[in-house]
Amino acid sequence: MSEYLNIRRIGQGGMAVVDLVKRKRDQATFARKVIHRQSVDSDEEWERTLRRFLREIRLLSEVHHPSVVKIIDFQVEGDELWYVMPYYKNGSLRAKMMDFRGDLDGSVRIFKSVANILLHLHSLPNPIIHRDLNPNNILTDDEGKYLISDFGISVTLQRKTTILSTTQGWGTVGYTAPEQWTDMANADQRADIYSLGVILHELFTGTIPTGRVSDEFPTDYKNYVARLLRQDREQRTPTVLSALRHLGVIERKIAEIVIPRESIQASINLAREVRGRQLTAEEQAQVLDVMLAYPDEESAAVETYAELPESALGQFSESSPAKFLE
Repeated sequence: MSEYLNIRRIGQGGMAVVDLVKRKRDQATFARKVIHRQSVDSDEEWERTLRRFLREIRLLSEVHHPSVVKIIDFQVEGDELWYVMPYYKNGSLRAKMMDFRGDLDGSVRIFKSVANILLHLHSLPNPIIHRDLNPNNILTDDEGKYLISDFGISVTLQRKTTILSTTQGWGTVGYTAPEQWTDMANADQRADIYSLGVILHELFTGTIPTGRVSDEFPTDYKNYVARLLRQDREQRTPTVLSALRHLGVIERKIAEIVIPRESIQASINLAREVRGRQLTAEEQAQVLDVMLAYPDEESAAVETYAELPESALGQFSESSPAKFLE
């Protein structure tokens, strides 16, 4: 007898359905992704489906990141494959897309949140490429933070796979990089960058790009999004880190920030005060923002860096890798 009681259907995509379920022993609610044998046409296709499902479970089990959906329980026997994950009642980004129409700051904020999750996945010793990033797979928790889900066609760069044909295209139309329809097995991190560009374009303009970037974007951002969306991946922004760093340059240029000397001194004083203790997240942000906010103010970075304890540098590298590397 199943430990979970179905409450209602909350989603469907391809062969998989997602149900809201209740665990009988403690009445806790979860989401359960399920694939039924009858949804597959042949034994051969069922075998491939099973292998993809097992790979998705393995990937999610290996990734330890607060913004990647966790697996709580699973079954991979019989005619029903499923895994249980937390239920996020706020749903996916899909339902909120139009809330950001014309809101460049809000659109960029979401873009950076998702990009930083991908930065973690792409920076793992065995990098994970999602390959199906779209608003349906970006969930929102109770605190308004974003998480990535649905790793059904994801792959690790160091593990070659024959589960997906090199000639069969996979992904979500409109969001999937062009190379995934012609050379799926060799799609790399640049495929995720393309999907990020589509999401940013749709957030701000309300439309999926079809060959060109909307003129609604300011010039700097239009050129930025165009590079994310290059059809030829060799001309596309090469890494998520590059995308984040380029975005930082645009934001600083547009803001035309001039740091008052008192702000620089406050940062230096803070660096001195934290010797012997851990920095809070707010303190880290304050120090890094002053160090990076205005590239011509070299003394801000040099003087603050000189005062920081060694332990703080380790914190920066873990909590804000993009800013730390910059």
